[in-house]
Amino acid sequence: MKNIFLTIITTIILSISSAYAAPVTYKYQALVTFIEDRSGNLSQLELNSIVTGEFTYLSGQSPVFELFEADFFSFGTLLGASAEFAGVSATAGPGEAFLKETNASVQFGLRSNEAGDAGTGLGYDFTNWAFDFATSDKALFQNQMTPEELNLPDFDELKSFVFLGGTYLGNDFFAAQLTSLTRVTPVPVPATIFLLAGALGVLGCASRTRRISLASGR
Repeated sequence: MKNIFLTIITTIILSISSAYAAPVTYKYQALVTFIEDRSGNLSQLELNSIVTGEFTYLSGQSPVFELFEADFFSFGTLLGASAEFAGVSATAGPGEAFLKETNASVQFGLRSNEAGDAGTGLGYDFTNWAFDFATSDKALFQNQMTPEELNLPDFDELKSFVFLGGTYLGNDFFAAQLTSLTRVTPVPVPATIFLLAGALGVLGCASRTRRISLASGR
């Protein structure tokens, strides 16, 4: 019986831990609100243009290290991102996720300093990517982990945006306010939950067998 209980406890721990550090992918849509076009690389992009794409990060990550007097926490991983705008497709390499807390708000952000596919060859080669979500409701990040769910209405409309900058031929960049966010990966169900069910079944059978054995011995 002791071994069975140990198996159940271990399985419960694995079930809980497997719910974290899961890849989460979101599709987004954003409206361009600012353009810095010093070299003319962004001449095809206009204010109020639509930007669409995806980003993927690991949810359930605890802080890896902290900076700025313990109010800036760096987490695990941004796995990648994409953006489409003005006939251009661009991708970002892996980066990091972070959580920054101030007196007034909490900001969850994703960063990448690695360019992926340059797209259509029109001079766009964005090496700086950022996705920012800010809120005054600090309760959303009480556990100080990368969130499993991002609901756009929970964040400040004017402080939730995507930023792309650092083009191949200049320091051009633009910012776009996020207007839509849709999760495309299902909420993960721990695979070990089936092991947990099996362990509970074994415990039930063992208890029943023991009762029968005791009854037979009387």
